[in-house]
Amino acid sequence: MRFIKPTSRSQLYESIRNSFTKKVLKLPVNGDLLSFATSPTAVDQIELKRGNTITYTSPSYIDPPEDKPQARSGDIAFILRRPNPKNELCSVVVFAGIRGIGTWGASDHLRKYAKKLSARVAKDQGNAIKQGFLAVIAADYENFDIVQTKVKDVSTVVEDA
Repeated sequence: MRFIKPTSRSQLYESIRNSFTKKVLKLPVNGDLLSFATSPTAVDQIELKRGNTITYTSPSYIDPPEDKPQARSGDIAFILRRPNPKNELCSVVVFAGIRGIGTWGASDHLRKYAKKLSARVAKDQGNAIKQGFLAVIAADYENFDIVQTKVKDVSTVVEDA
């Protein structure tokens, strides 16, 4: 992540991404914007915010991993699928984690469990397969690999006018 101009006590962070992904992430998900921001209680920690009401924190901040790659660590990420703003006949998929392990875990989750995720989205959220969805993923890393992922939350992307 790179540092963006501080705003009062809170500092915003913007991941290094291309301009198209930046445009996609500026679109609301059910009225909420997704953003990464400095924790108000710990300036060295980043949180994933969904609007003003939902905040996800990385478990790796609560229980920092040992200074060994084999040590267990966790993170939070999201998979966002929505209509392409440049061509609504197509979709785009964005993977983003609070830390790198989360991004890796989200992509690993989709690779291993795409059919399960699709079934859950269809069951829990009705038209989400057609309209798009946001899935928040918890990922665990150990011994140089993602060892477990879990869907924490799923919601339909509703296009806001």
